[in-house]
Amino acid sequence: ARVIEVMRFLTAAEVEYCKAVRQATEGSEQLPAISVEGKLYVKAASFPKEQQNEAIAYGRQKILDGKTTGVLVEDAVEFTFWYFDPRVKELPDAGPQVSAADRVNLDELMAAMRGSQGISIQDRRHNLRQYPSCFIGSEAVLWLMGHLGFDKIDATRVGQRLLDEKIAHHVTDSEPFRDGHYFYRFYRDE
Repeated sequence: ARVIEVMRFLTAAEVEYCKAVRQATEGSEQLPAISVEGKLYVKAASFPKEQQNEAIAYGRQKILDGKTTGVLVEDAVEFTFWYFDPRVKELPDAGPQVSAADRVNLDELMAAMRGSQGISIQDRRHNLRQYPSCFIGSEAVLWLMGHLGFDKIDATRVGQRLLDEKIAHHVTDSEPFRDGHYFYRFYRDE
């Protein structure tokens, strides 16, 4: 009887991203990796969100073919399959770790936030002034926490990245991104 270790399913917030090196007879190769409970996995393939079944089938086949273990990671826009390779070692001086909040593709995130399952974008009033097509910071934070699995700190960091990258802005351009009753607008909705 053959025993197969089950593939793990995790969110991007549950893994640590790092850089690793794989030694081979021809030299060494640097590659992206994740660390899960002290074990390193290297990237094999990515699939758009709508191809979840294909991602699962790919991971299962990779595990069967390679007699290895694997992790399927879900983030805001894709599924990524990572597999264990015993030849891979973490680079000891890989520099600062990149958080999951820093890895989010902001253009794809904006599309999801503006989509039918996204945040509430509507005209709002404050101090007798109307602000068209805007969203509330605290609602965006809750949406990011629910859809990306982030804590409030990372959700707020993603919100600030939207401002820093000129994808969204405070309606009066007077505030950074805040988890509160502050109005923000995507530039696409101007």
